[in-house]
Amino acid sequence: MLISHGNKILIMKPSSLGDIIHTIPVLQAIKRQFPSVFIYWFVLKEYEGLVNQLEHVDGTIPFFRHGFRKSPLHYIRSQLATIKKLRRGNFDMVLDFQGLFRSALFCYVSGAPVRFGFSWKNEPNRLFYNVYASVNREKHALDRTVELAKQLGIEVEGEDFRARFRDFKPLKLNLEHGNVIAFCPGGRWPSKRWPAENYALLAKYVVEKMGVEVVLVGSGEEVNLGEIITEKIKKGVTNLIGKTPLEALPAVLENARVVVTNDSGPMHLAAALGKKVIAFFGPTDPMRTGPYGRGHVVLTANVSCRPCFKRTCEMGLECMKSITVNKVAEEVEKLLDLK
Repeated sequence: MLISHGNKILIMKPSSLGDIIHTIPVLQAIKRQFPSVFIYWFVLKEYEGLVNQLEHVDGTIPFFRHGFRKSPLHYIRSQLATIKKLRRGNFDMVLDFQGLFRSALFCYVSGAPVRFGFSWKNEPNRLFYNVYASVNREKHALDRTVELAKQLGIEVEGEDFRARFRDFKPLKLNLEHGNVIAFCPGGRWPSKRWPAENYALLAKYVVEKMGVEVVLVGSGEEVNLGEIITEKIKKGVTNLIGKTPLEALPAVLENARVVVTNDSGPMHLAAALGKKVIAFFGPTDPMRTGPYGRGHVVLTANVSCRPCFKRTCEMGLECMKSITVNKVAEEVEKLLDLK
């Protein structure tokens, strides 16, 4: 057992949103087993607001990933400032759940007496740890994190898998009733996106045929997707894409009975909030990054080229286009118990 009561611990998990969500169960398990520890989080600035809302996070160290090309001098200064914050933190232990060269390097420069992380074959990150462990890289991303924590003596239990936020309340929306579905039509890779036109057809169907209202969520980079959907149907659809900060997303999703989504960060957040998820998977593998837990529906197409793990598609995005609106509507009806 490496963790002791009263320890000051830094979790190293700067990104992405889904990866951060996958680390929450370990955060909650540590605090449950060691209530007197202090837990800080090393995180990209864009996710800092969300992480600060998590129960049991005592503080954050924000990290700026980009900016070198725009201003090399400013970028170098920001990295040096980050290193100073790490050193001044006087952490007893740094837990690197990212497992990459850069995160391992920051782990090392923190000066923490215990530096713990993944040992990946053919990767040098473990050179910066003084304690490391091997896990099966083919497992689901969350299971890998849980397995690493187990080698610290941390047992993640059922209650730990439900994400908990401070002062959490559903965001009040101007809706006619509480029968709400959330759509998350975005995704970091273009190849992960079920066509926005299909989301529009699905929205039209669930609003007009099921009497359900739709809330669209996404980042400022995905505004065009919301516009495509709302061009086809306006009544019964609330478009919040690019209009709410990331830290408000849990409160928005809490309104939804079902979340229809691509493979994305909001998908993982919805699952962590205990929502029923319908997720589309084309280029990626749901066995590794699917919505975690029971009761979710994962839709894929039977095409030979998937999963290809490519950000863009040269095959006409057949793996996503082959998932029909009718099939998705059937699954929505089942989860809403309308059949």
